[in-house]
Amino acid sequence: MGLIRKTLSISTLGLVSWRSKKERIRRAEKALADAEADLEREHQAREAADGRLSEALKRAKKAELDAIQEAEAAGKERRRRKRHDKAAAAATMKAARKPKSRRAKRKAEKARGRRTERLKKDADEITRRARQRIEEAEKALGPRLETASVKAKSAGADAVERTHAMAEKVRERAEELAKERR
Repeated sequence: MGLIRKTLSISTLGLVSWRSKKERIRRAEKALADAEADLEREHQAREAADGRLSEALKRAKKAELDAIQEAEAAGKERRRRKRHDKAAAAATMKAARKPKSRRAKRKAEKARGRRTERLKKDADEITRRARQRIEEAEKALGPRLETASVKAKSAGADAVERTHAMAEKVRERAEELAKERR
């Protein structure tokens, strides 16, 4: 039967359809099943992308909280050093009060100079460490967060576009088959 139908279709330049209605319906049902399977895969991909996005957002929030805690710790350290520096300055002032001899005066001046240098070095070291911690936190989180967010958004958008396109094709094909059955 298929050979006769094919010959008839070729000889009439396509006026007579080569495939029977049953065959066309089977093909359309297979295409519909394939489209539904693709749609399900797209839904699963979207759920996975949403999960990765939520994880990335959690990591970003944790990093932000860590940065805030680090800033608070730096503030506490700064206040502690300020108190310590005030006490040291008071002790230096007490020691600097009119020494009774030239030798004592010279020793007090040297002690003040050493103390000043030590305080400057300590302040520079604290500043350097704080900057280093902030840079490390930015390096660790910046690229990951941006990359994860962009990937998740694009994967979601792609899934939606593909799903809509497939659904439209299946709908059109089903309408064609319904018209042919009538």
